[in-house]
Amino acid sequence: IEKYLDIIDFIEDPCGFNCEDWFYIQEKYGVQLALDKKNHEALDCLNLESEKYFRVVIVKPAIETSENYATLKQRIVFTSYMDHPLGQLCAMYEADNFYEKYPEKREHCGFLTHSLYEKNSFSEKFSIENTVLSFQLEPGFGFNSQLEKLKFEHLYEASI
Repeated sequence: IEKYLDIIDFIEDPCGFNCEDWFYIQEKYGVQLALDKKNHEALDCLNLESEKYFRVVIVKPAIETSENYATLKQRIVFTSYMDHPLGQLCAMYEADNFYEKYPEKREHCGFLTHSLYEKNSFSEKFSIENTVLSFQLEPGFGFNSQLEKLKFEHLYEASI
């Protein structure tokens, strides 16, 4: 992929995380690596000079909080975890709140995943215009009329 390195923003999890390997990859190929898996070794590196090992941290609000990353030197990039369109909007909301609080960390994010699955009444509200996710929604998270049409069932009874 060497001939494409100048157009690659970053490579996410190129292999299992290892400080030495990731440092070597970044140095040899001049590409930024992104970490999205929390593991003990990676978290230990956060206490060191972790930007030597990865320069981007991927945050997936569906499975983690972003506040832990506010003090990092790395770029903070949010993704929707290839979620349902409602989950995409929730992730965008989290990203917007984070970047509002930390504007110096604002980045382009990875929310263009609604087209990975069959179209539905939720995903049809989204479109992509010039690589930007565009949508016209109702107030709140924007899917009130779609949610009202769904039949919700209890999956289990909670005991008190």
